[in-house]
Amino acid sequence: MCRVRPFPTHETLELEPAEDVTRLVLAAIALHHTANANELGRVLREPAHVCESALVFLRTRGVIDVDDSGTARISAPWAVPARRFLAQKNLSFH
Repeated sequence: MCRVRPFPTHETLELEPAEDVTRLVLAAIALHHTANANELGRVLREPAHVCESALVFLRTRGVIDVDDSGTARISAPWAVPARRFLAQKNLSFH
């Protein structure tokens, strides 16, 4: 069986230095559409402060938007690149 891997794009290369927890946080947000640090901590069984650090990493790169209540969602410009990155890392859920 042959496996095809998409070529990395500029956007996906920005996510390469992300730690495993950050990748899982991004995957959880993609799966649930929105989440905050406490919800991500419960879903991923990680401390909320670890998830918060991952959210900061993603937010500083513009990958996610976080509203006033702390709820994160994938930003519109990153919708396709984020899903592509997750697929490359075998973290896609569709």
